[in-house]
Amino acid sequence: AYQQLTRAQVRTLAYERLDNNTRFWRTDEVNRLINEALRTWNALTGYWKVRVGPIATVVDQVFYSLPGTMTNPMVAQWNGKSLQFASLFSMDYSRRAWQSETTTSGGEVPDEPKIWCPVGLTQFGIWPADAVAGNSLLFDGVATTPVMSADGNFIDIGSDELQSILDYVQHLAAFKEGGKEHENTGLLFKNFLRAAADRNGQLLAHSRFRAWMGLDKREQQVPIRRREGVGAR
Repeated sequence: AYQQLTRAQVRTLAYERLDNNTRFWRTDEVNRLINEALRTWNALTGYWKVRVGPIATVVDQVFYSLPGTMTNPMVAQWNGKSLQFASLFSMDYSRRAWQSETTTSGGEVPDEPKIWCPVGLTQFGIWPADAVAGNSLLFDGVATTPVMSADGNFIDIGSDELQSILDYVQHLAAFKEGGKEHENTGLLFKNFLRAAADRNGQLLAHSRFRAWMGLDKREQQVPIRRREGVGAR
């Protein structure tokens, strides 16, 4: 179930994980750990989503800026039609003159934008550029992490995700203790990463992530069950 929690409420839950030791872990310190955990969770999962636009096209303009509320555009539309994704490298490599082509170039160049490509995290380009202008670009993607700077600030989050974030806060806080105390929170860190992978299949497909989590090794240790014969015996 989703719930709305203030920074003060999340901090109280975090302190419960830390035996309410407010002397060793200062309030501002725990606040920073909470925000770091939120940022890491959002970076791994794209948990918070946002739609930005409409962004009006400008005559023959190729590159546009994204508003600061979005950190990672994922899906783009032009006048309600989906645009195909491409990398900046692939555009430069496969179509050298793409930045000079517009919707009135003719020939094999389409008469409306068909492709978008990210340029870093804050800009994007379209091909071909709109020669008419005044058309609409719409983006769906990952929102900027809702960093809580005051006790009254709040986040909307599911109960399972909250526990994963608290696991990571506890792991980060234990770094201050060092030694066995920090080592003993390693399982919490793995739980945090495993929960992130459950929400982001790309993590599970990454060989280094799987190796670090020991997933491939565990699969090798599990005996393969042979399929039984089908039909009459």
